[in-house]
Amino acid sequence: TYKYVTEEKKVPLIFPATGAHIWGFPYKKYVFPAPNDYWQETWVAVDYLIFTRGLNKIGVFYQDDDYGRDVYDPAVDRIKQHGLEVAGAETYKSGQVDVSSQVVRLKNAGAQGVVLGTVYISGSQFLRESKKIGWNVQAIGISPTGTQKMIELSGEAAPGFANTMPFPDLEFSDKPAVKEYREIIRKYYPNAPFDDTTMWWWLGARMLVNMLELTGK
Repeated sequence: TYKYVTEEKKVPLIFPATGAHIWGFPYKKYVFPAPNDYWQETWVAVDYLIFTRGLNKIGVFYQDDDYGRDVYDPAVDRIKQHGLEVAGAETYKSGQVDVSSQVVRLKNAGAQGVVLGTVYISGSQFLRESKKIGWNVQAIGISPTGTQKMIELSGEAAPGFANTMPFPDLEFSDKPAVKEYREIIRKYYPNAPFDDTTMWWWLGARMLVNMLELTGK
């Protein structure tokens, strides 16, 4: 639908709530993507596994759709940039309950770390299944798995899981923008949590106002 909205009707699309690579690449005149891109987050995740954790056998577990490939493609690209080969890549269908066979295949491929191109339900299934078979793998996800729900569903398998996030700590950060965000949310939505959803829309509104001020009449 974005082509109809932005190309035929020429209505600007302001900060769609996704880091999907398609919004910014290639450049689209009437589309204003959000600050983070899933490709950038995935590169950071791969670099973390290699440089911070010292791992050199990295696999990918991803959803078999456009979102999953927005993690798989940049993960493979980044791993190869560092002169390494991908240590296994497994997919799953959205809504799939049992991912045990994919977990076993990644373990058998020798993966020491795995980048998750998942949402929190399947991501937590990956963590629980890994713990169940005694596989001490370092898993890391991007922002769609950076949720409290991911931690709750993962249970005892949650400790050690890493995640990229496009924002600082929203409850405790002293950054001026985050402090302003907390004040605004508490003023207008006193019962809303400090999470990536409320931050996303506050940030989008803040940036839109700034854009309009710069643009003028």
